Amino acid sequence: MKSWFLTLLLLTSYYWAMPSYAQGTFRPTAVTVGGKLPRLVSTTDFTFTDPYGRNWTAPAGTITDGLSIPSILLPFVLPLIGNVWATEYQGAALVHDAYCAEANKKGASYAKAKWMDVHWMFFQACIAGKAPVATAYTLYSAVIIGGPKLPMQTGQNAKGLLNTYQKSIRRSSELASQAGDHSAQERQERKKQQELFEEQARQLADTQSILDWRTETVSDSLKVAQFRELEGFIDSQDAQKLTRPRIDSVLRAAVTSLQKGQVLNLPE
Repeated sequence: MKSWFLTLLLLTSYYWAMPSYAQGTFRPTAVTVGGKLPRLVSTTDFTFTDPYGRNWTAPAGTITDGLSIPSILLPFVLPLIGNVWATEYQGAALVHDAYCAEANKKGASYAKAKWMDVHWMFFQACIAGKAPVATAYTLYSAVIIGGPKLPMQTGQNAKGLLNTYQKSIRRSSELASQAGDHSAQERQERKKQQELFEEQARQLADTQSILDWRTETVSDSLKVAQFRELEGFIDSQDAQKLTRPRIDSVLRAAVTSLQKGQVLNLPE
């Protein structure tokens, strides 16, 4: 037990201690697309392996419109990147689009990961494409403020998920209260119900997280004003020392303010 705990502690420490700008890799090393602007289609599978070893794949046929930045924020981002097809961002844009762009809704990767992880992958892929760290943080802030926040595909809609969760609670309670519930088969059934209960709880927590971060009802003017505040904050920081917990805490506070109809003023 001590050995297992020590291993987990070391892995967790490694995860959080790893610099946000650690390098991931692309396979192949360059994006290949066809079609006509403004939307192009990938002709081969394209995979980004993040610094933690997780693979993110944009399958052949993924539709991309270049850098995945909300249109209302694009005028403020373009001076940083030059254009939406800049080489440094092509890989990040393609894989990000595969997981969350509406145009790829029928694709194999669409909504197959938690939205926060998808957007953080976008940041890491920008770094792998040789984007400046500060610019990558600014782009990450843009997709958090105005980008999609999709639930993972679970085969159920929100109502179905809640019904299954409630049924799981009832069934688990029934099994626990039954007299003579001591057979191996009964214990196994109760264990399965408990596992289902826990999985539904996790999925509902993820759904609540999405609701907590939603900005769809926030006016464009407020989003733009908050993004400019975030730009100034990032510019004032040593980007090499920023961490995911730090930037996410700032973004969470910003989103909370936006949901109240206010812009969070940040130090520069």
